Amino acid sequence: MNPNTLIPDTNPTVSLATSTSPALFQAATVVISDPQQRPTTRPALPVAPPSKLDLTASTHTQANLLESENYNSNMVKTRNAGPSMSKDKGTAITVAPPESSNHSNSDSEDETTPLARTHGIPFLVFNDSEVAAYKRLAAHTMPNPRAIEWATMKALHIDERVRSYLKVLNLEKYATRDNFTAFRTLTLECFSTIEMHDNGNYLTCRLDGKEVKITDKVLCDIYGLKTTGARKKPGDFQTDRHWASFSPCKTFHKIGPSAGLIKELPIAVVHKFLPYHIFEKKEANKVSEQEVFVLWAMCEKKPICLLNFLKRRHTPKNTVEEGIGPMGIGYIKLKSGGFLDRHFKFQPYTERKCYKAYVKEMKRAAAEATLSTQDTGGPSQQAADEIADPIEHTPGDEEEPAQLQSHHGIPDALFEQAPKWFVEHQKRQDEYQTRQEEYLRTIHAEVSSHNARLEAYIAKNDKRWDQWEETHETHEARWDHWEQKQYAQWNQWND
Repeated sequence: MNPNTLIPDTNPTVSLATSTSPALFQAATVVISDPQQRPTTRPALPVAPPSKLDLTASTHTQANLLESENYNSNMVKTRNAGPSMSKDKGTAITVAPPESSNHSNSDSEDETTPLARTHGIPFLVFNDSEVAAYKRLAAHTMPNPRAIEWATMKALHIDERVRSYLKVLNLEKYATRDNFTAFRTLTLECFSTIEMHDNGNYLTCRLDGKEVKITDKVLCDIYGLKTTGARKKPGDFQTDRHWASFSPCKTFHKIGPSAGLIKELPIAVVHKFLPYHIFEKKEANKVSEQEVFVLWAMCEKKPICLLNFLKRRHTPKNTVEEGIGPMGIGYIKLKSGGFLDRHFKFQPYTERKCYKAYVKEMKRAAAEATLSTQDTGGPSQQAADEIADPIEHTPGDEEEPAQLQSHHGIPDALFEQAPKWFVEHQKRQDEYQTRQEEYLRTIHAEVSSHNARLEAYIAKNDKRWDQWEETHETHEARWDHWEQKQYAQWNQWND
């Protein structure tokens, strides 16, 4: 693992970047900013994690850490232990808590509980620097990873196939989790306690109060991803041929074909899942060569090391993007991609709008190319034969000419003939998608702001009620005292 991917909190301004993936270092995008810089929004402090922690689709659970067979050899408690002399990269080291923590050798949690309770931190902290790191991290929004809506998959009768595909990639357990609280808590604890050792050769952090050494073996043991299999796309991988098995195109265009061209709905659902959690993408509208390789290996049940794909895609960022809340991969997502119609039915690729629009234009482009060849005196049949047939024909498609191809699999000659109106149409579609994302972000920000105002109002109202109750109790006490005094005076007069 590259030690530069996780940077300890040693300077006033340090960036810690992650993405939406099963790894903790890619679980969220966070930035340690200047302590004097006030965040635009202040999210509520995370609540204490449940007894059995669970993470979202892009993270792992602390319970899985405890259940791992290699946990005792890879993750050990740090107190009452000295540095390990083991040379095995997969063996975790033991590091004592910072000297400034002033903790004894006792395992009692009461030692650090007051410091954590004072600052509202749901895990153990040892010193003020960790408290400051936590507060800076907690001031930023962590986007909630996308999850698969299994009720929708079951209604479409594809849930078993989607699960089988995810099981081949060892991603099934990440697609069934939806606990944002544990995800946020473990992420904050990890990044708040990161330290660099041996001049950056390795990093350590704490999870649930235990010191862990971050190595590839530990990551694989935690995430459950395989360490065997292909670690990258082979150089001789025939992308065109394998992409043709998923789509109607016979060639794979370098600009990235549309994901709407994937024929089978279960494969399309898995592709919607991969870009968010493995390949660090904001959207899943395009298909890359790496994704074609992963989909092919999935369908052929070939072993593949997804951890290497995940780490190679990780790059530090300097900005924090606002999350848009939990958006599941379900009916809305599949309908916007053209996979489902308005009646909740599967829509074949030949009936999707983008495919029809380009087929219509390619008919006109092919006719113009044939007419141009005839005007120059060249044989029209020879010109037609020189254009490869990029689309597999199915029964009922005989009316489509042989020169047609999807807009992401056409030869360069036909691609250059794409009309201006179609380019503008694609541009408008992209702008529309961007506006939709911005609209969702705005709604999320407004809801967060409303919740913050509501919590502030409730706290203020509770304080007013407490003051009123104190005033009322004082008044009752004064009234009782006056009543007793009057009663005593009447008794004295009667005597």
